[in-house]
Amino acid sequence: VGDTIHLFSKNRSDKLTTLYRLDDPQPETINPLTKLDTLDLRGQVTGADATADGKRLVVITYQMIWLFERDSLDESFFAGRVRWAPYQAEQIESVCFGDDATLLLIDEATGVLHSVAIADLTSLR
Repeated sequence: VGDTIHLFSKNRSDKLTTLYRLDDPQPETINPLTKLDTLDLRGQVTGADATADGKRLVVITYQMIWLFERDSLDESFFAGRVRWAPYQAEQIESVCFGDDATLLLIDEATGVLHSVAIADLTSLR
């Protein structure tokens, strides 16, 4: 949202990921990160995307899709509604919102574009 960049860690030693925020990035200087939250996504993060309004976040690992929804930008992504689904593909490394109802995943190994209906994700809370 705006000039803010969000980054996820990709830990090889465990299945935890940490979400960091980079506020007002400046070129050619060291930019400090703000640690926001750590979460067990049961796998290494390979891609993520957020909606333009900053209220929805999709995160993929090698075997799962996670969708986080919040009502306000003041709330943590991880404290709001959560949906997920397992999936199988050779090497999904990219995800984005196709529209309000669809996620698009690209398989780097095969070049196949997968479409996933958000309505097909299972609600956890």
